[in-house]
Amino acid sequence: MDDFQRKPIKSSNLKIISNIGSLYATFDGSRVWEIDPGINFILTLCDGSRSIDQIAEEIAKGIEANQDDVKPTLINILAELEKNGFISYL
Repeated sequence: MDDFQRKPIKSSNLKIISNIGSLYATFDGSRVWEIDPGINFILTLCDGSRSIDQIAEEIAKGIEANQDDVKPTLINILAELEKNGFISYL
């Protein structure tokens, strides 16, 4: 399978908390990560129904960029999210 056809999904126990204009991610409240709105947007797109290609396309449309320009950064972000257990792949 082409890596860009993989479908990331946000971990079911990951909670995103909004507090005074900042966003925080946590699994159980014992460890908290501050995340920026761009990462939160990517996490909302990781619903298991979209491939990496489709996520890149949606981001590219939103920022009026070329999908191929978006992919390298997206791949790096998804790798970090996976490493921290925020997402997995179907």
